[in-house]
Amino acid sequence: MAVGERNGENADFPEPAHDVRICPRGLTITTGQRTFSAGAYIMFGFYESAGRFHDLSTRGLTLTPTTARHPPAAGRRLAFSEDFNRIAWKSRWNGDHSSAYEFGDHNPKDNKLDWLTPAAVSARNGVATFTARPARRLLDNGRHAWSTGLLTTEDTAEEFTARPGDYAETRVRLPQAQGAWPAL
Repeated sequence: MAVGERNGENADFPEPAHDVRICPRGLTITTGQRTFSAGAYIMFGFYESAGRFHDLSTRGLTLTPTTARHPPAAGRRLAFSEDFNRIAWKSRWNGDHSSAYEFGDHNPKDNKLDWLTPAAVSARNGVATFTARPARRLLDNGRHAWSTGLLTTEDTAEEFTARPGDYAETRVRLPQAQGAWPAL
């Protein structure tokens, strides 16, 4: 069995297996341990019999990150975790203001063009996505703002605060565009 990404690229294609049993009740195969990032995949395979190749039916495979699969580093204790299947606004996350911004939702004096908008953050299948778009707002510095997203626990029921010496693990895909200023 092999695993491919939805765009057709092979994500994992192991060596031929010789311990496969195909029977009326299904397929049994044992492979070595394999690791995939969260996302949607397609499992596919084929077998050879009497010099002919036969395709097996494909199946979808969706993986979401869980604490069980991603335990903390050795010697560390998990204090906070998020699976990003949905965003629990106000109870766990705040996205419309931060004390890091002079005016709560924007900070033009620091040459920042972002204007915080919770609608610019979405969560699905274990991934939080932040989208920046030109906004119609004009900042005090005369420049046009961008609607952008932020997630903070500040002013929420969770109110988690990182302190000196705390340990954090994250997996982040950063934008390649010039001018983006992602922060964790």
